[in-house]
Amino acid sequence: MNPSDILNPATLVGLREKFEKDKLKPKKKILKIPFAYNANNQLIDVSTANKQDQYKCSCGEPVKLRGGEKVISHFYHIGEKVCSLESAIHKAYKAVFADIKKIKLPYFINETPLFEFDRVELEKKVGDFIPDAIGYMGDKQYLVEFAKTSFIGERKKAKIKKINLFCIEVTIDKSATTIEEIKNHLVKDVIYKDIINAPMYSEMEKLAVAFTNTMEELSLDNTILSRRNDKLESDNMTLLDVLKGYTGCETVEEMKALKCDS
Repeated sequence: MNPSDILNPATLVGLREKFEKDKLKPKKKILKIPFAYNANNQLIDVSTANKQDQYKCSCGEPVKLRGGEKVISHFYHIGEKVCSLESAIHKAYKAVFADIKKIKLPYFINETPLFEFDRVELEKKVGDFIPDAIGYMGDKQYLVEFAKTSFIGERKKAKIKKINLFCIEVTIDKSATTIEEIKNHLVKDVIYKDIINAPMYSEMEKLAVAFTNTMEELSLDNTILSRRNDKLESDNMTLLDVLKGYTGCETVEEMKALKCDS
């Protein structure tokens, strides 16, 4: 999709149709614990886990896999621990992003639809807040936030704009049950993503304002120069009339050659 396509009515209709189709799809059952971590602290889902092994929940407690023909496979706490689905899937999104190090944008930025990072850091403080993730391209930082129910508000948005870093917010698909689904959301989908701040666009806006101000100043200078030229021409005509009366010459050429009656 090219930048000009964003405002193309056909494109907007296509995105709306896709959104409506997504809403009509049968809703998957949302698992309480769809992801866990193995002994090497690697994220796994129910498709790669087995019932014999013990795993670790995002809350840190031990979990195991259960399910079969009648019950959808899912992880469960061995003890009586109850934790948050938001915490589990939120951490899964961060873990997948840290692994693949790339994200597709909702529209082109700097002529690219996909950001690929050299490295990713999770939950590192920037300014006076801690983003979910920071992607690095060289020494440039790009903020990535994952939201399920709590989205970036005006206060946090102001903090992001203050440090003027690129930031994208991804709305978590809470029905995702596999790592592959999260990967597809991050690197293939353009929907459920919002650009919160794009410094390169901000710089363009500043340049546009500076250019407009410069053009206004030049226009004012031209107006002043034009008025001065009009004044000089008027003064020259007055002087010429005086010289004509004094010398009796009709033209400047006659005055220069002193071919006059005076």
